[in-house]
Amino acid sequence: MEKEVRHLGASTLELNVNRYNPAIRFYERCGYSQYKVEDLPMGEFWMNDFVMRKELR
Repeated sequence: MEKEVRHLGASTLELNVNRYNPAIRFYERCGYSQYKVEDLPMGEFWMNDFVMRKELR
């Protein structure tokens, strides 16, 4: 995926991960870091997320 995104001219990848998701550690090992915190309404629920970002080289 990274190769294709770089080919399109992007320099970063971002993904939203729930703050309580243990997969955060997996994403960090893959080179992502916490970029910002977002609380997004989804109907009657709230999505409490970290936006994680990976710089492409």
